[in-house]
Amino acid sequence: MKMLFSTALLSVGWLIASGQPSATQQSASELQVGLIRETVKTRDLQTSPMLYMGNLNGLRVGFTQRWNRHQLRVNLRAATGSYVAPGLGVRSFSFADEATEGGTPAQPLVLIPTLYRGGVDVEYLLRFRETPNHRQTWWGIGFHEQAGYADGVAMTTWAMNTASASLLHHTRWPFGRRHLVALNVSLPLVAAVTRLPYSNVVSSPDESNAKAFMQGTQWETLPRFINPQVGLSYRFRVSPRWSAQAAYRYSYLRYPDPELIRTAAHTATLSLVYHFNFIQP
Repeated sequence: MKMLFSTALLSVGWLIASGQPSATQQSASELQVGLIRETVKTRDLQTSPMLYMGNLNGLRVGFTQRWNRHQLRVNLRAATGSYVAPGLGVRSFSFADEATEGGTPAQPLVLIPTLYRGGVDVEYLLRFRETPNHRQTWWGIGFHEQAGYADGVAMTTWAMNTASASLLHHTRWPFGRRHLVALNVSLPLVAAVTRLPYSNVVSSPDESNAKAFMQGTQWETLPRFINPQVGLSYRFRVSPRWSAQAAYRYSYLRYPDPELIRTAAHTATLSLVYHFNFIQP
């Protein structure tokens, strides 16, 4: 672990020493507000052998501070939606066969689990190259926090939290003054992974549920913890102050402890971008 952190620190120093100055005008700050539509598929053998799928809606807020040589990005996102196993469908349960006191047949209990997902991203990147057509290549380090919670999965509670330090790659392709295409790739180097115990219930009378849950955190690296993410976005500059952006991100997670879990997420985002604090090179 000490060698891994030393390698990460050396990588940051190498990034700082290798940054190149920009040759074009850029906006120093931007604020993004967007709508999220996400499809999540998870098979968690600790909870159930069934594949669960969720269709989520949510919000994303992002801030970027860009200088000539480097940039800082902060993103917050949250989404929620139904979470069911397609092989089972929406299930209902009846707890009594007899009618109620008024003679009306007892209504069954309909179980539709709800999934809540949220995340925080803090990323620092340095520019390494700009071609004659203004294509820019950036590398950096990011901190990614991802939390998930669902009720009613296999008649129990499901929860997982990951906090990872990742290697980042970012490429920008401008087309004229109004169009911009960007590619983002991240790969975790080290992660803190927290899952519920085998019972899927945290019971600690002397502590809060959140504190007892976080005590089960495990530090992991590749290849045990695998969570690459790839994103592609297109931005149209409506005016000097405003842009519209459409983005897609694919995320895959695999972790084997205490039982194997696999998750694939497809996320589409439509955002409105406000530019401010313009700078000159």
